[in-house]
Amino acid sequence: MELCVRGKSQGQEVLFPMKVRGILRGQTIELLDTIKHVPDGAEVSVELEFADTPHIDAAPTLTEEERFAKLNRLFGAWAHRPDLDEAFARVDRERHAERGRAIDSLDR
Repeated sequence: MELCVRGKSQGQEVLFPMKVRGILRGQTIELLDTIKHVPDGAEVSVELEFADTPHIDAAPTLTEEERFAKLNRLFGAWAHRPDLDEAFARVDRERHAERGRAIDSLDR
């Protein structure tokens, strides 16, 4: 996708072309590249062309067995941390502590 940014150079309005990659989702183009030096809300002109190479997501698709293996490692991550029992007990006590509530007409 060729993106042209309208700007000024030596007092004259010019178009600054830049090429970025993006994915069209409905009427929205999700940009894959970071655009620098273009202020938020700037008017841009967009010329679309199909990419030479398809976009590949950074996260590969996992099989069901790989997903379960990752989850099992994650579930056991805190298994050997006895200090966490006290930490969670403290959080539970603080969450359920009766703090009362100030009522203006009675507390004056």
